[in-house]
Amino acid sequence: MTHEIQIAPRTFLNTRTTRRINVSGIDVDEDLIKELLIKHLQDFNSKQRPKLSDAFEIYMTENTSAHRRKFKLNANQYFKRFVTQFGDMSTSPLI
Repeated sequence: MTHEIQIAPRTFLNTRTTRRINVSGIDVDEDLIKELLIKHLQDFNSKQRPKLSDAFEIYMTENTSAHRRKFKLNANQYFKRFVTQFGDMSTSPLI
């Protein structure tokens, strides 16, 4: 079904109605919001999220005590216990 009415030769009137959504006082086309939301959800689901092991590696490289043997042993031991019990989960639920 076409949404155009021919008024004169080579002159058409578009009769398609577009829904507008008010976002913070600005009227935005519903189709635009739908496309942006779908794109955002696809991008969000496809991205690799950092895991606790990534955060632990950063912590161990940045910590000033990481060169000490006892600190390194304890930190690795407790981190392994945590990962054994809870798994190497994503950091996003923790934020």
